[in-house]
Amino acid sequence: ESYLISDLSNAFEKLDDYYSIDTKISYDWKHVRVFFGVNNITNEKYSEYAVIGRTPVVRTFYPSAERNWIAGLEINL
Repeated sequence: ESYLISDLSNAFEKLDDYYSIDTKISYDWKHVRVFFGVNNITNEKYSEYAVIGRTPVVRTFYPSAERNWIAGLEINL
């Protein structure tokens, strides 16, 4: 849990807590590395960043990434 960014007096309710499970696997062969990963495996919907507007007082949330994949090829010379 954390407070909203512009809530300096901590007067508003905290953001909900969350968890994210990420994984990555890679294989090295000579000067080549191949990798694949999945972030936010459970597809948790959360916001780790939010602000409070002035007039009227509104909480604005910035959603974090949903499930996403990464893959790549790395060559070291």
